[in-house]
Amino acid sequence: MPHEFTVADTCFLIDWFRYRKMDSIFRLFKVIFVPENVLNEIESERTTSWISEGLRRDCLALYTPLDETGEVRELVEKSYFLHLSY
Repeated sequence: MPHEFTVADTCFLIDWFRYRKMDSIFRLFKVIFVPENVLNEIESERTTSWISEGLRRDCLALYTPLDETGEVRELVEKSYFLHLSY
């Protein structure tokens, strides 16, 4: 059964894209949040295309930080630490 969600950073997306079975991550999580600033850091057109396809299929979702000091930041931090314990 897939976990609800996780948050991916730039390094993870770049490294994961090199993996031959990169779409297998969508069986682990219902949705992967990609922070908006990560899109600005991706230089590879192939990685950008993979992210675009994931957004189109609703496997990926944009996370736009609105209040970095409040509840949103706390949720992102908790989700990060939750995936480390699997």
